[in-house]
Amino acid sequence: MLDLRTFLAENEADILRISEPLNVKHEITALQYILWEEKRFPIISVENPKLENGQISSFQAVTNLTASREVTAKALNLTNYRTAAIEIAEKSNQRIEPIIIDKSDAPCKEIILKGDEANLENFPIFTQHEADAGRYLTAAHATTYDPETGIDNTAIQRVWVKSKNRFGYFPYLASHNRRNILKFWELGESAPIAFWMGHHPAVSIGTQARLGYPESHWATAGGLIGEPVRLVETELFGDKIKVPAEAEIILEGFVPPNLLEKEGGLVNTPALWAAKR
Repeated sequence: MLDLRTFLAENEADILRISEPLNVKHEITALQYILWEEKRFPIISVENPKLENGQISSFQAVTNLTASREVTAKALNLTNYRTAAIEIAEKSNQRIEPIIIDKSDAPCKEIILKGDEANLENFPIFTQHEADAGRYLTAAHATTYDPETGIDNTAIQRVWVKSKNRFGYFPYLASHNRRNILKFWELGESAPIAFWMGHHPAVSIGTQARLGYPESHWATAGGLIGEPVRLVETELFGDKIKVPAEAEIILEGFVPPNLLEKEGGLVNTPALWAAKR
């Protein structure tokens, strides 16, 4: 059974642990840039991240999980990172269907916060660059479903955290998640959505296979990791949206009909700034 914690335990030698407080605004990204200039690509674990309000978060921040090609290849159980594309495609095509487990067996259900207790301000969410609009989740997997077929879709898409319980979300124009959301809007309904974060890199990569619409990603992820992805029902949506049971954090909410706001800018890849939309 794969999860983020087993991945970190297996790769302790590749982790740079920082005990002194680093601010989530610019400082952690600055460290990444310094290491990049030195051609060093460790997994980074900031044990005491400082929030923008000056408080120390009770959550550690882990980043650079796939910065090293060698570590990523090992996580995917590949023979050579130079042949990664071929091996990933071959394994993803050997699909293994997910399994649904009971909530009582799901690690992600150990702590459930609702209402005012669900406060995004407590998490160490980065403002990475001075040109960014604000704090962004850049490794959150957005999960929606097609209201016509019930088939789900999951994809890494950026999330701009605006307050304790509100964020902007950018599903790019060709996204299957966007199609699902628009279908709910056409029905005059808010679109259900869940975001999951913090899993073994192989699971995260496995869910990003390019598939047709509508087509679920869980079986291709299972093929890549060589075992079924363990899923569990969400709190708000039940079996209509399921998420990985071993994910560290799950966010659940709704996309209100036709509520559009300007989004960005964001430096979403090195040296490339995506302008405000």
